[in-house]
Amino acid sequence: MNPALQQNTHQERHDILAAVGDIAYSRTTFFRHWHTHDQVNAALRNEARMLTLLERTMDMTSIVRVLNTLIPGAAAGVPAGFWDSVPVALTNAQMAAALQPHTPPAENNNELCCICQYNLAAQPACELARCHHHLHRACAEQWFSMSTRCPVCRASAAT
Repeated sequence: MNPALQQNTHQERHDILAAVGDIAYSRTTFFRHWHTHDQVNAALRNEARMLTLLERTMDMTSIVRVLNTLIPGAAAGVPAGFWDSVPVALTNAQMAAALQPHTPPAENNNELCCICQYNLAAQPACELARCHHHLHRACAEQWFSMSTRCPVCRASAAT
């Protein structure tokens, strides 16, 4: 048996994989359907709570060790600290520079937010300075609290 797996009991491995599997399954099934802002926000909050609980109740080193042993070659050549969590979000200054106010033209009232797919005229909207994609300001603030890239073209929004 792999020595790395011997360091975890069978029950620990089962619990880790079950928790990660539950999160992946819930995300996959949830995002197959259309949802409101509130439903998406609630789902993301629940997912964050699940991950926080997983981190509090299980040793993250054990989780990484189990996942690495289940993915052959995943840890080969990976430098120390590679799996450490890295916060990826725009700073307030970067967000202010990246998001320009946008007023949808009156003749095109079917313009949709690229994140939530609701009509842009329904809420305050903005435009990304680099790629000119349009989205609701609230959607942008939530998106850029988790990413530095445009949700459409993946261009960097960081300045």
